[in-house]
Amino acid sequence: MSMWTARGHSNDAGLAVGPPSSASSPSGSAIEVEEVVMESTAQHWRPVWSTLERWWQPRRLPRAGAGRRVGTLHLAQAQSNRGRPGRKKDFPDAERLGKRLVAQALVLSFVPDPEQHLWRTLTRTKYHLTRTRVQLQNRLEALLEQAHIKLSSLVSDLLGLSARRMLQALADGATDPEAVVALADRRWHATPAHLRDALGACVDLHPVYRRLLQMALADLTLFDTQLQLLDQEIADLLRLTRLRSRASPKCLG
Repeated sequence: MSMWTARGHSNDAGLAVGPPSSASSPSGSAIEVEEVVMESTAQHWRPVWSTLERWWQPRRLPRAGAGRRVGTLHLAQAQSNRGRPGRKKDFPDAERLGKRLVAQALVLSFVPDPEQHLWRTLTRTKYHLTRTRVQLQNRLEALLEQAHIKLSSLVSDLLGLSARRMLQALADGATDPEAVVALADRRWHATPAHLRDALGACVDLHPVYRRLLQMALADLTLFDTQLQLLDQEIADLLRLTRLRSRASPKCLG
């Protein structure tokens, strides 16, 4: 069995364990490299992994008489390949990585296939963006409380259409509570008198609060636009996946 091992750094050439000539071709195109193992150091392993997954792995898998583990990529957790304290050296670390893989002493990480990785990237990006939007909403509510605008105590959805119109009017410099209350939805349970009382501080609202409110509303608009784009990307990817599954039912297996 021949094996190419590499530490997860962009400046590492790696070490080939097997025939002496294998050290000159880490890509595995000129030698019969069967397995590849590397450390998951930060994010440096990703371009190497994707390159091997795209160019090396397809050449190894369809080979006649290939073994069960031929064309396998392994990603080892760096903690499981720790050596003696001191200065780290690439070639001894790579050699130790290969020996520990053979001895099954490494803790391997799961790496999804490219399509599943794309799904993960989209859904996780949407998740983090949604969390950021919720955090911004909480900061906006705290800002209104500091400015003595008690709108959140009367409105169930501070970022609804009517509430946004009212907040945008405050950010644009509105000083008449009656004019701001006129932008409210008539179906609200809060009476106009209660709304006027909650917006009474807008008469002499400090310009700094108006500018901060304008910035928060602009950020919310940006987040909403990005979430819509992510939803569209997910819908497009789902449609392509369904088309491929209809053309080849085994692709989902």
